[in-house]
Amino acid sequence: MFSLLSLADELLLGIIDQIDNKLDLSNICLTCSRFQGLAEPFLYRDVLVRTGKQAVNLSHSLRKRTERASSIRSLQIRYLQDDVAGIAVLNPDLRMMSRLREFTVESPCCNDKGAIDNPEWIWERQIDETDFCKYASSMTLTPEPRVQIPLMTFTLHSHGDQNNKFNLGRRSVILLHPTLQNLTLSCFDIGDDLETFLGKKPRSTSLRTLVFDECNIKSSGLRAVLSVPRRLERLVLGERKHHVDDDERHSNLLSNVDALIGALCLQSESLLYLKHTGGALALRHYSQSVEHISLDFLTELRELEVDEQSWWRLILQMLSPQGGLPPQLQRLRIYAPRRWGVEFNLSFLTSAPSWLRKAAQFEYVLDHYRDPAIDPAGIIEELWTEAHMNEVYDVQKKLKGHGVHQLRVLILYGWSYIPPYMFGETLPTEHVAYDSTSPLVFGTYKLKRPEKELRAAAG
Repeated sequence: MFSLLSLADELLLGIIDQIDNKLDLSNICLTCSRFQGLAEPFLYRDVLVRTGKQAVNLSHSLRKRTERASSIRSLQIRYLQDDVAGIAVLNPDLRMMSRLREFTVESPCCNDKGAIDNPEWIWERQIDETDFCKYASSMTLTPEPRVQIPLMTFTLHSHGDQNNKFNLGRRSVILLHPTLQNLTLSCFDIGDDLETFLGKKPRSTSLRTLVFDECNIKSSGLRAVLSVPRRLERLVLGERKHHVDDDERHSNLLSNVDALIGALCLQSESLLYLKHTGGALALRHYSQSVEHISLDFLTELRELEVDEQSWWRLILQMLSPQGGLPPQLQRLRIYAPRRWGVEFNLSFLTSAPSWLRKAAQFEYVLDHYRDPAIDPAGIIEELWTEAHMNEVYDVQKKLKGHGVHQLRVLILYGWSYIPPYMFGETLPTEHVAYDSTSPLVFGTYKLKRPEKELRAAAG
């Protein structure tokens, strides 16, 4: 009679590797000691901790058999305020995860109902990211030294204690990790003090992708951050737009546009992708001239995404038709928030032919639709009045003559949540409202134009 136990370990490992269900893997581990030894590395490969009780159970399992910790490749600690008790017990165990590649820490958000309803909410950091990062970045004392924990991806949404809950400060040490390639930071203040922690190690790390989400970013702090990677390729500057306290919302990058350009210059020869969103407050605080600004210093940039209500709008509109855009730009995307009770405004889109040249693709994204009573198809139908259709048709025709091969108008639909998007929250979805590859088609409508004009366009 055939028995699984008669198979070689290599074959059994190949079978176990196809099993994704945690309960099934756990049951295999309980079968016998041989199966336990083979299956446990798969059981612990990806770990999600949602509650303090789960944290305590995980800690107990790792300390009972320490080799389990070295099996963990991905660890997510994403807890709610009601389940915080016990989370901190994992701090010493993090040092045992010598093969950890992906790490996520997500503490409760200040926009959560519990924080809004309870002004006495006590903010206490549970995971000590500073201690972890210092240890993870250190080298082993072996004949062939290597980094203690070869982390590749880190996502951090973790508030500090009370009055210091938003300051990145000492936690910026994560930026010095030698193997880290992808870093996402949410709801932090990127301030003047970062030079103290980062200034002595310029161009020393492997960081490729850096995302700031809902952060207060000062140009001086950004400059300190961008001085560290050798060749950063992707950068997202998401300034804070949503906060329970309006006084905590800033557009710090607007305070000195020249300083911001100076910071970006530190990675101008490697950046391939740049995104900036500044929110509705941006132009309200705007007071500087940008007529002297050019973006051609971003010599390798392929993709640029910006918020229509940030200073980028003014810079783009001031660019000369003869130049000023990044020379290698292939795709430009503009986010245009719509406010309640305000009609669709395509004025910035219709201005594009006066300054946009030689970008293969131009995308105009109508952002932040949160009315559950209207589905995306209904929004698209509402958008395309005859006047809007004629405007966009004329724009795409002019852009095509300027070397812009494709114009797309999209709807970003997602009414339930706001950034940063937490565990279990539904992400917004994109829906194409217009694509110039079918220039007369607008959703369910088809624009009628004179036959003579259509023949000329086809020719």
